[in-house]
Amino acid sequence: MQDREATFIIFLVFLIFLSFVLRFRVKEYQNHGFFDDEAVYYLMAYSIAFDGNISYEKQDLSRISENYGGLPQGIFLKKTKKGLFFAKSYAYPLVAAPFVRVFKDKGFLILTSLLLLMDLLIIFKISRKKFSPKTSLLISLGLFFLSVLWGYSLWISSAFFNFSLGLLVLYWGLEKEKLIFPIFASVILGLLIFSKPTNAIFALPLLGARFFKFKWKEILKSVILGVVFITSLGSFFLVEKAHTGEWNYMGGERRSFYYHFPYESKAMLFSKGYLMSAKDYWQRFYLTPKVFFLNLYYFFTGRFSGMIIYFLPAFLLLIAFRGGNLKAWLIFSSIVIAITASISLMPENFMGGGGCLGNRYFPNIYPLFIFLIPYAASWFRKPLFLASFFLYPLFLSPITTSSYPSMIGKMGFRDIFPVELTQINSIPTNINPYAFRVPYGKFYIYHLDDNFCGIHKGLIVLKGNSKAEMVIAVPSETEKLRIWMEGNGKAEINFQGKERKINLKKIAKLDFPLKGGLKFRAFKLVKMSIISHFSKEEIRNGRNYFCGVRLKIEGF
Repeated sequence: MQDREATFIIFLVFLIFLSFVLRFRVKEYQNHGFFDDEAVYYLMAYSIAFDGNISYEKQDLSRISENYGGLPQGIFLKKTKKGLFFAKSYAYPLVAAPFVRVFKDKGFLILTSLLLLMDLLIIFKISRKKFSPKTSLLISLGLFFLSVLWGYSLWISSAFFNFSLGLLVLYWGLEKEKLIFPIFASVILGLLIFSKPTNAIFALPLLGARFFKFKWKEILKSVILGVVFITSLGSFFLVEKAHTGEWNYMGGERRSFYYHFPYESKAMLFSKGYLMSAKDYWQRFYLTPKVFFLNLYYFFTGRFSGMIIYFLPAFLLLIAFRGGNLKAWLIFSSIVIAITASISLMPENFMGGGGCLGNRYFPNIYPLFIFLIPYAASWFRKPLFLASFFLYPLFLSPITTSSYPSMIGKMGFRDIFPVELTQINSIPTNINPYAFRVPYGKFYIYHLDDNFCGIHKGLIVLKGNSKAEMVIAVPSETEKLRIWMEGNGKAEINFQGKERKINLKKIAKLDFPLKGGLKFRAFKLVKMSIISHFSKEEIRNGRNYFCGVRLKIEGF
């Protein structure tokens, strides 16, 4: 295979993706719903495209209701002296707006298609520095389709957009000799950082690859690029200031809205939204050495966010890294800094919140891993196919998996990978309100799957003939848990790794000392799973339930 043939196949993949996009009816396939931050980006892009602003106005709500067939499922707004504005970066909506203006809803995905073509060509070019055209083609397709990145390509969000910009910044900034390309890269870097401030990490390889040569000519180039990207970044904040009256798009009074929105009715005022504030962030900030190392462990292996499951190509490139020149070590250092900063500065939510596929923030730094390809041992490409064993729900049904992002963590290899206890309020099972932080006396129950029937007459009722997993948040002073189990058949319980088999002919009383568990703020988090080897049909409120073990939990 020659380069021309490989490039032709990449264009063919682009055309297939584009033809799919042109037939893709966004609102029907997403069932009139939005994933993650899609609603606010959707509104912002339409506002820029048709109103020329990022102000939140009544026509924005009317437009989304008319175009999308319903109201948004959550938007973030800020109030300044100039009015109401969208409290998100306008970087992605600004680039998407021309496409939305011409193609309406399909414009978002047409932009994605063009970015996909650019991404595959860049990855192919990087791979060709080490591998043959055929192998480089397979790597470029594998790094995209064998991660959840391609799931994000179907979202109306900034994740795939940021990934693409990061890839372009590194390609123009590190691989092109003519100064004009690094200058363009610096301009784009300003937009990339404005989109997500943590993307400032890309400045290290871009500027450092020249500065750390310690030659006056190269240092001067580094200074020029630094001035360009700071000017670019400043200009975007200047526009924000001129338009909204605040330098920061997260500045002013910020509130989130669900189900009901300002201008929906006279009674729905801005003050009725949920207040969002970072003023007391450092007072709420919770990081201990144990939490840090647990987060590091979860970052790679976590059931709902781990790199091994959701971005296996990146993990393989990281462990296959064999060193190299200055550029290689700057990229590697950037990865280490990005991971360390993520798990340290966001110790309770490094994965980006419950409604996302894996780690929502990871696509931002994924380009850094891709540029390790020339410096990685050749074997990294051989285990890439293993990703299909983890991500098969996404392959079988990408839209359904996006709607229920916990699906991957509930299927397949869930018993192998640990639950991210430090992220317990951010894991994707929490989008089910009946599973998230369910009050039970002095405790809170977090169900990790769908194998529960709720609480009935003071008892936690689990589904029959299934394995139900949960995390119990108990007050930190609790020294022992007593668990009462009742049912009509055999059951198994695993409490913090200790297993017991029980024949429930009568009520069983089990005591477990709380020597383990993660102490997190005012609670201890303990994990428990129960297998019910029986099922009994129950009818409650006109619905049929096939239930198994019933639990009562007491603390001492």
